[in-house]
Amino acid sequence: MNGRILIVDDERSMCELLETDLRMRGYDSSSFISADRAIEAPAAGEDFDTVLTDLKMPGTSGLQLCEKIVANRPDIPVVMMTAFGSLETAVSAIRVGAFDFVTKPIEMDLLAIALERAVKHRRLQAQVRMLEERVGNGGRFGEMIGDSPAMRELYDQLQRVADSESSILITGESGTGKELVARSVHKKSRRARAPFVP
Repeated sequence: MNGRILIVDDERSMCELLETDLRMRGYDSSSFISADRAIEAPAAGEDFDTVLTDLKMPGTSGLQLCEKIVANRPDIPVVMMTAFGSLETAVSAIRVGAFDFVTKPIEMDLLAIALERAVKHRRLQAQVRMLEERVGNGGRFGEMIGDSPAMRELYDQLQRVADSESSILITGESGTGKELVARSVHKKSRRARAPFVP
């Protein structure tokens, strides 16, 4: 799979066209015809590599959607598309944090290039973040401290599962630090801003 794309366009036919073409190019995608509904998807923990949104929509506009995604999930690049392709519109999109901008009618090959760049950008950012944490933390992971080979192996495992959306089972005898491990994984996960409930 090349990446997971969230498509937002108020025209159902455009969503279906984009989903069909992107599926043939190896992308997984979901679509919404309302920006208000689309905002809930990343907030609910659904993970996307890129958001592809129309600019002009009734209710919440593509610019407003982009602003909200950049504020809440800055790790997800937003590619904006519009039939109103003026320099002023492009500047507005970039100012609110859009990663890229394409005009309608969509040239699918150009869109595919923009999405590929956005997905690669997100993955590179994630790698840089992980490397910075490893270098900066030395013998630490969240609230855990230790620099032995066993602890480093544990930190590597925890880093991998912290990036996952899967449920995690932590087992061990009473007093071995299961809650400390859970707290540390929570702090490194995409849900770090949400409360930790022991």
